Amino acid sequence: MHVDDVELKSDSIVTIFKTDIKTVELMEKIGIKINFTRVMDDTTILLTPDQLAILKQEAPYLISMAVTDLTRLDEGEFRVNNKKALSIPSPTTEPVIGVIDTMFDEGVYFSEWVEFKNMLSKEIPLSRDDYNHGTAVSSIIVDGPAFNPQLDDGCGRFKVRHFGVATGSQFSSFTILRNINEIVSNNKDIRVWNLSLGSKVEINPNFIS
Repeated sequence: MHVDDVELKSDSIVTIFKTDIKTVELMEKIGIKINFTRVMDDTTILLTPDQLAILKQEAPYLISMAVTDLTRLDEGEFRVNNKKALSIPSPTTEPVIGVIDTMFDEGVYFSEWVEFKNMLSKEIPLSRDDYNHGTAVSSIIVDGPAFNPQLDDGCGRFKVRHFGVATGSQFSSFTILRNINEIVSNNKDIRVWNLSLGSKVEINPNFIS
């Protein structure tokens, strides 16, 4: 996204071109002080609207890309309509798929197949809606053919290691990126990951979704 297209109303994830100077030091030279928690790597940082305005004014040539950090989810994606009572055998030696999504409802019939970890702060309040999307995603991986027998690919069921990184309404893309780094690094036994957090906003024509 062209930097001028970014609205200065919320934090933005900014990618700058790599230089020989450390990012924090480079920003300080421009007049921007950044806490280390807002630095992803050598080229990716999280800036407030005021900080982005300074960067655009003082060194626009450094900016490779900038996107709004806060993503709002489409609640329409979270509807779970299957009311049929289902059962499932206990897992054995099935492969484990990693899921990074909203929360997981540990009261569902297939919960024995899912190892769940809430990555959000305990201070963040959760509602029932915060569990819908993540639970639906894991249900498809664990027992998809039970809901969609016409789509049975013959691969069987899979166990899931589910990481809840977002609520059901909105999330910080920057926080998600940091969580992904931590989660994948600490779970190297998992070879396949599912990340299906989408946005209600259409992708920019100059972006790859």
